[in-house]
Amino acid sequence: MEENRVFIDTSFFVAIFNGDDSLHRRALEVMREMNGRAYLPTTSNFIVSETITVLSQRASKQTALIFVDFIYHRGADMQVLTVERDLEERALRYFSKMPSKNISFCDCVSLAVMEIFGIKKIATFDRDFRIKNASYEIIS
Repeated sequence: MEENRVFIDTSFFVAIFNGDDSLHRRALEVMREMNGRAYLPTTSNFIVSETITVLSQRASKQTALIFVDFIYHRGADMQVLTVERDLEERALRYFSKMPSKNISFCDCVSLAVMEIFGIKKIATFDRDFRIKNASYEIIS
């Protein structure tokens, strides 16, 4: 487990890359704070996929492609973890335990990734991560 690792959620990426997002400025401030603390930004291939779709729909396809370039070509400091079957099965257990029918499966995958890799911080604006007695800290 790396104490300086922070999981980056779709809502955070969207706020960073979409200048029209209401949380854009706050996301930039948080990003500067994280850089000052030498956090290792970490995400998953599920989050990358979801972010591409959301940015294309809310901003533009070009914005989504800029994000792709950042992640795969310029994001050398970004660790993208690949979610495979065992992680998906753990995420399904989270999904089945969540009381809301509106919970995102992708959010459940993120919870499973954070648990397995011992990630204790998440950069997100998604209220679904505000879980009572969570084992992680929300940075936003």
